[in-house]
Amino acid sequence: MVNTYTPDLVFPPGDTLRDLLNAREMQQAELATRIAMSEKAVSHLMNGKMALTHDTALKLERVLGVDATFWTNLENNYREFLTRQKENEEFEKEVSFLKNFPLKELRKLGVISQGKNKVAALKELFSFLGVANSDAWQRQYGTTSAQFRRTSGADDNIYATSVLLRWATAKSTSLELPPFDPEAFRTALGKIRESGRVGEADYLQDLPKILAEVGVSIVIAPSLPKSKVSGAVQWNQKRPFILLTTRHKVADVTWFTFFHEAAHVLLHEGQAFVDTEFEEVIQQEIEANAWAATQIIPDSKWAEFVAASAFTPSNIVNFAQTMALHPGMVLGRLQREKHVAYTRHKQLKSSIYDEQFLSE
Repeated sequence: MVNTYTPDLVFPPGDTLRDLLNAREMQQAELATRIAMSEKAVSHLMNGKMALTHDTALKLERVLGVDATFWTNLENNYREFLTRQKENEEFEKEVSFLKNFPLKELRKLGVISQGKNKVAALKELFSFLGVANSDAWQRQYGTTSAQFRRTSGADDNIYATSVLLRWATAKSTSLELPPFDPEAFRTALGKIRESGRVGEADYLQDLPKILAEVGVSIVIAPSLPKSKVSGAVQWNQKRPFILLTTRHKVADVTWFTFFHEAAHVLLHEGQAFVDTEFEEVIQQEIEANAWAATQIIPDSKWAEFVAASAFTPSNIVNFAQTMALHPGMVLGRLQREKHVAYTRHKQLKSSIYDEQFLSE
């Protein structure tokens, strides 16, 4: 967020010029003769109707002995003031654009300052998103909505999603990382899986440090209203950035999303994805889902369990222990594959809360 001082009123350089002429008892007509300009042009200059050029500034320097930089600075400040006034008038017409965004949550994230009027809030929002105005937002984000909807569903709110991705990207790019190493990333994923803590909520907070060593950044972000994003993969300077959100409030979904996004990194290098429910109609999502499921539980082990188990809580816990997994991971897959209803065995899952899992 850029803090700038904007004065309420700035006078044209002609006002200073007039005061200087009065002090020297010089008439405008004499000044016009001395700087080789018409009296009408000098009058327009004095009234701010004509810009004070660098050429005129040099002439004033020679005639009045006041440095040309002084005059050009006065002119620049005055023209900037006029431009900002005009911009404010244009933004007054655009304040309705704010209604598209979850302003309460953006204030909590520090994107918009508390107590700002609508025009000031709109300026902060545009600065945060890195666009000049709503038209630029449409060009930057609106035209990519097809890509978002390709993987995240047509009813996802592109406005909230653009803020979420921008916020998470800013967190990610603030880190200094080594070059991305795909094989080292694959090895790190294996160690994470072998830790015996996959599915635990607290272990998610260890991922940024683990992955940073192999050139991968990860941010766990709050879920914003109207945004259905569960995870995303973006690329910056050939380094992958993984986004996870707390949208589903349960650890097993977030962990599966993590392995799903990791699959995109390994299987679809250089491609960006914004995911909610990992639509099965898209080939890359099918591949990522399959890779994630197998990475968490090998297909052969899973087939044996599904064929032999009655899916009671004790059976789920026992199988999870043999696989060195949190029971929620087993239950989550059973639910995704419709072996168990989502309303059953909720006690086996662990929760995630926004307050605990916002990246510092």
